[in-house]
Amino acid sequence: MRTASPVPRRPSTGVTTGTPEVYSQISDSRWYASGFGGGFDSCCGGTDASTCPASGGPSGAPSGEPGAGGSDQFGTVPGTFERPRIEAVQINEYESYGLEQADDFVNAASDGGMGGTVDSSRGNLIQQYSAPAGGPLDPVVVLSYNKDFRGNTSEYPDGWTSNYNRCIDDTASPDVDVVSGTGIGYRYTDVGGAYYEAPDEATNWLEDDGSGGWIETQPDGLKYYYGSDGKITKITNHVGLIWTLTYASSKLNIITNPAGKRTSFGYDGSGKLQSIEDVGGRRTTLTVVSNLLTTITSPELCVTQFKYVADSSTGKLLQTRIHPSGNRTTYTYDGSDRLTNVTNPDGGVATYSYSGDDVIYTNPRGKKTTFIYDASKLLQAIVDPADQRTTYTWDGKLIRTAKNPLGKVTTFAYKGTFSETVRLLECVESPEACAGTIVYGTDPCPVSIVYADETFSSLNWNAVNNMEVDSVVDPMGHRSTFTYDAMGVVASAGNAVGETLTYAYDSECRRTAVIDPNSQRTTYTYNSCSQLESIKNPLNNVWTMTRDLMNRVTVNTDPLGNITTYTYGSNCQLSSVKNPLGQITTFQYTNRDQVQVVIDPLGNRTTTTYNLVGSLETVKNPLGQVTTNVYDDCERHVATVNPLGNRTTIVYNDAGRPIEVCDPLGNITTTVYDNAGRIIATVNPEGERTTFTLDLNGRITETETPENEVTTQVYDDVGRVTETIDANGDITTNTYDDANRISSVENALGQVTSTYYDPLGRVKSTVNPLNKITTYSYNSAGYRVAVTNPLGRITTTNYDAAGRAVSVVDPLSHRTTTVYDSANRAIAAVSGLDFRTTFVFDSAGRQVAVQDPLGRRVTTVYDNASRAVAQVNQLNTRTTFVYDAAGNRT
Repeated sequence: MRTASPVPRRPSTGVTTGTPEVYSQISDSRWYASGFGGGFDSCCGGTDASTCPASGGPSGAPSGEPGAGGSDQFGTVPGTFERPRIEAVQINEYESYGLEQADDFVNAASDGGMGGTVDSSRGNLIQQYSAPAGGPLDPVVVLSYNKDFRGNTSEYPDGWTSNYNRCIDDTASPDVDVVSGTGIGYRYTDVGGAYYEAPDEATNWLEDDGSGGWIETQPDGLKYYYGSDGKITKITNHVGLIWTLTYASSKLNIITNPAGKRTSFGYDGSGKLQSIEDVGGRRTTLTVVSNLLTTITSPELCVTQFKYVADSSTGKLLQTRIHPSGNRTTYTYDGSDRLTNVTNPDGGVATYSYSGDDVIYTNPRGKKTTFIYDASKLLQAIVDPADQRTTYTWDGKLIRTAKNPLGKVTTFAYKGTFSETVRLLECVESPEACAGTIVYGTDPCPVSIVYADETFSSLNWNAVNNMEVDSVVDPMGHRSTFTYDAMGVVASAGNAVGETLTYAYDSECRRTAVIDPNSQRTTYTYNSCSQLESIKNPLNNVWTMTRDLMNRVTVNTDPLGNITTYTYGSNCQLSSVKNPLGQITTFQYTNRDQVQVVIDPLGNRTTTTYNLVGSLETVKNPLGQVTTNVYDDCERHVATVNPLGNRTTIVYNDAGRPIEVCDPLGNITTTVYDNAGRIIATVNPEGERTTFTLDLNGRITETETPENEVTTQVYDDVGRVTETIDANGDITTNTYDDANRISSVENALGQVTSTYYDPLGRVKSTVNPLNKITTYSYNSAGYRVAVTNPLGRITTTNYDAAGRAVSVVDPLSHRTTTVYDSANRAIAAVSGLDFRTTFVFDSAGRQVAVQDPLGRRVTTVYDNASRAVAQVNQLNTRTTFVYDAAGNRT
């Protein structure tokens, strides 16, 4: 086996950046990529399939369809009630490393299929194929081809392995290597203590189990148990749910999930992997000839083919991958078996050339990027096609500094004083200030996040299970709380004012209900493959969806029985969508499987082309008029040329930030940045400058106009605007409740408008400066059904089962009714006096006629580009509109 080459990786804190849901903040899912790390929700109840399979089966299912606040597998909470969030450290993305290092999950999708990448430091090709995802507890098997993993004698074809073939190799005893699901090894050093010393690029810790085996633990508490032979015997999550791996003749036979359901593996007469059957009975089939994988057939019979070529000795290298569409990608190698060419299906060729430790990557447009490595394969610099250089220094095998082409440096610091002997990111310092610091307890779990202005948020961990966050406290002391069920998933989430969402799950850890603070329930059902089958809102209105064996939606049915149908072609891509009226939109694809043609129900065709790198180059509308995009050597969008030839150009600085936009008339708008890449000024075409002053957290505190008028914003400790002071010194003051909602606004005259909320965070009433009250009422599905004005007069709105407003009754009991067709278009409006206005649409959904209550009809005529070219009124008077090639009315 081979140990991993040190390659640049994004530093990980064990905390995701941005503002993720609190219950997925325990670790950075990107760190799962080498088999190290993984999201908290990856163990049960998550929706990111790419981080789940190797953690013992937790995986997400495909997206659901609109319901009462439902859009992901389990449905989100109703849109009017925001789940509690906290601001984690905002780590600015520093310069790209270039080609991404191969990991356990390069591009695994919930619907299965291929992904891949290249380790440019070693010329290593990685290809992956994922079986379709199932439920949260169901293993998803991801097969990986690693050029440097050839010569293995396991049950896998030559060069191939899987995420459940990760193992311990103790041939370097007393040190050991954890071999990930891509065949890359990570050396753990025996230092004589309870734990092995982890390599810098790892966030997992490893210990001897005392019985000849090993236990590997992720920051989220997921554990891999290895037997004395180095194979995984079981996987447990942080509350002890168990995935059991059983073997027959040393080959993985069955993975049994915590619900007792099985994923099984079948082998051919030569003992090579032949089939993978998931808990729903979906079968992925492999064909192996002479120890070489030649085909993978999905449950929907989409066939991916592989062909090989002789290497520099006696083995074989992957030469060709053929997509189910028949599109072919070809790979060539040098005498050292390093990847040299990738020929895309459209004929574009990317090349890699090697000079000592340096690598020159030439993209299919002939543009060169140079990667400069040291002898240990640590990246020292990237020189882009514009000859701009980004440089790196290292702390062991972790990035210490990244200096961009402008000479601005971002610095990273790490903490490594844990008994588990891992090193985690502690601080990021931008060229302007420290972006934030993570404070850890005695365990490698963050206990607080300190921001640049020295305010902080705290994470409080469960005293019994230290892998569960009980509460998050923001810099103002507002506390969001969480409880968990026996499977370790969030059972309830409450905000700082005590409004609580409750979640219910079935025995397979699939979310079956969300109960809002008003006890209104949205429910979800699943089929045997754990595909979301229906969403029922609190009004008992049901949306249903049907999927194929690859998790692709084939039929959507709304509560009124309106059906939208999706079909897929022999290339396994979406080929058409038929709306409830039977009107069909079709799609055609390029050799690289990018959408090339969209044909609307009227037969109007929009065509797109792409350059050899895959960037969108032209869009031709149904009239044949073409808009063109232009890219520079770094593949940055530098110009758009409209059908008249008018050009809008964009200029970038050396760090790749847009600094000028020039319109077709030569008018230039300029953007100015500080050292951290934040916008601090804009200059309009007249040379007038607007300047922004930022605080340590990057928030705008002052805006100065070209007339030297200054507006000031004041923030509280959680970043809410509490005062706005205009150029005249007039102050507008905002106050907030503990759930961060505006509760009052006081203008410069001292006049106050107050807002009150119901337990779901919806506006319940407003009180104007004259103390006049307007109130709002909602039904159990969250639709606003009544507004009562300060005089006590009520306007009501009624909805159909699909959530469409079908009538409005004003305070005088006048009713206006709206009629819809099955494609959700308003085709009639009936007033309180029974006067009817009718709207007519064509097959493309364009309104072609309006007829008023007196029968007077106005007709609109469109060209193939859907522009109104004529209007004919009730007197048959015709008004014509003419457009130039750019779509401007002339």
